[in-house]
Amino acid sequence: MILIFKKDEKLPLYRVVAEAVKQAIVEQNLAVGDSLPSARDLANQYQLSLSTVLRAYEELASQGYVVTSPSSRTHVASQINEQLEISNENPPVASSSVPLREPKLSLYGQRLANAQSLSSSDIAIPGAEVMPTAVWLRLLTKYRSNYDFAKALSEYSADPFGHVPLRRAIIKYLKRVRGISCTLDQLVVTTALRSDLIFRLLIDAGDNVAVENPCSPAVRAVLLSHGAKLVPVNSDSKGLNPEQMFASETEFKMLYLCPSHQEPSGAVLPIDRRLAVLEWSQRTGTIIFEDDFDCNYHYTGSPLPALQSLKENDTVIYSGSFWLTLGPLVSIGFFVLPRRYIPVMQTLISTVHPEPPIPENYALAEFIADGHLERHIHKQRALNLKRRQALIFELSVALGKLAVLKESSGMHVLVQFNQSLQQSFIVDCARQSGLDLRSTESYYFNQPPTNEFLMPFSTSDADTISAVVKRFSVLLVSSL
Repeated sequence: MILIFKKDEKLPLYRVVAEAVKQAIVEQNLAVGDSLPSARDLANQYQLSLSTVLRAYEELASQGYVVTSPSSRTHVASQINEQLEISNENPPVASSSVPLREPKLSLYGQRLANAQSLSSSDIAIPGAEVMPTAVWLRLLTKYRSNYDFAKALSEYSADPFGHVPLRRAIIKYLKRVRGISCTLDQLVVTTALRSDLIFRLLIDAGDNVAVENPCSPAVRAVLLSHGAKLVPVNSDSKGLNPEQMFASETEFKMLYLCPSHQEPSGAVLPIDRRLAVLEWSQRTGTIIFEDDFDCNYHYTGSPLPALQSLKENDTVIYSGSFWLTLGPLVSIGFFVLPRRYIPVMQTLISTVHPEPPIPENYALAEFIADGHLERHIHKQRALNLKRRQALIFELSVALGKLAVLKESSGMHVLVQFNQSLQQSFIVDCARQSGLDLRSTESYYFNQPPTNEFLMPFSTSDADTISAVVKRFSVLLVSSL
């Protein structure tokens, strides 16, 4: 235990020791229930007499900060939380004479600070109950406890694009699931934010970047931090409507696009628009950043192939992640580069990005190659479909014309409530009933629709959804 003693000639030494321990508790360096060192150990650590430490502990016990017992070690008292809450309500005013200064930031830092209000984004995650935790932990344990150094050394590559066996497994997976054909040197495995790496490489301050309107506020924040001039392109029920972009005389550096899941609507870009956007990008030289973050959770028909796979091109950068399928189990993503960007991306990643741990790479490669990932996605999609149907049914029955449900892919339902309802009242009813309701206002550049909300369903079972929606509807209808 590290203590800071404030010596005071007017206080006996045991009081000085007691005050130092008390300070460690108040600053929460010692938490409720934590054991203190034995009096003898503390005395030896700080060259104190045993009687001094014993008296200090007695002083703390009398004040209610610690509990002593002949049969166990001295520990921080459980009621100390109440004392700390009272003292924290009126924190002492800092007595430092050093004035607070504004941070000295680079231009990038200034843009990042200006964009911080957009950086939070509500993202649905898969439910924990269907996570393949047992399989994942088994594979991690296998490669951690039976680490084959000779094998790892023979397969080790200084290639900054990541672990070769894992990249090979992802390439085969993308071919099966998304129709993407790429070579090993085009695929990059990374734990860093993929969009930040791409934007850092390709976007200069002042470059025009077309983005869907509405669009993820987190993505807009990253683009703004790199100085991009964002040009919103309106979306409709089919996703991005590219006609406005095609007719514009603006020279675009990049188009940020989510064709498999427009955010937040969940609309899927149809094949004719995909082909038109591809032709436009090839003709104008505009780079397309295809964010395929939520491509797995579709509920009607067959999924469309990735934009990158539709025709040979050198303008599409494809980005994917395991977050929406495996959540916090795996913090790895990947992207596929056109060949012309390979050399400079190698240099960038060599400079800024460390490779994920080798055992985790091996575990994920086997997890994908043995089909665990696809089986999990299939199971999760079936469960999501059941929950989604339950949510849509209950909302339709309970609310009728008070709400319009917009069919979509993904792990949430988009709901537009009747304009006769006050938005603040809708939010209050949701809070009281335990309904997860998230406004879409932050997704829009201007004039967001009133009373439009996202309702995630991936972490609730069908029975829970039914009960929560009924409570919500009773509260909502009671005011009419």
